[in-house]
Amino acid sequence: MKFNPKTEKQLVEENLLPDGVYDFRVMEAKDTQSRGGNDMIALKLEIYTDAGSRTVFDYLLEKMAFKLRHFCAAVGQMEAYESGTMRAENLVDLCGQCRLMQQPAKDSYPAKNAVRDYIVPKAKGGEHASEPATESAPASPDGGKDDIPF
Repeated sequence: MKFNPKTEKQLVEENLLPDGVYDFRVMEAKDTQSRGGNDMIALKLEIYTDAGSRTVFDYLLEKMAFKLRHFCAAVGQMEAYESGTMRAENLVDLCGQCRLMQQPAKDSYPAKNAVRDYIVPKAKGGEHASEPATESAPASPDGGKDDIPF
């Protein structure tokens, strides 16, 4: 048998999902604290691919405000977000979409997939569901009256 030998690093990197948008489901969520003592929610996500599913871990904390808000919008938890209080137990089995990236090996940790951000669903009319609609153009100074006959 002939084959191309590979390093552990090559094997790990070949098994990573390419950067892109993926559907996910929250498998587990746990209220905990970061190394710095800040409140956070540790997530275990099931990422769906054409070839099955993979597990990716992510962490929600106030320090990454954009990611926290986008996660809540992605899974329909904007009411909890707006209240300023979320409980991990309420997040289990919620689904949405996220943007994954490949994170290179660092220190003693191998390369891995990580969540870059969560995808905010678009509401009708193309606006993001969690963003206010843009205001319409101001009325013309003549109140909309002009010389055009139609």
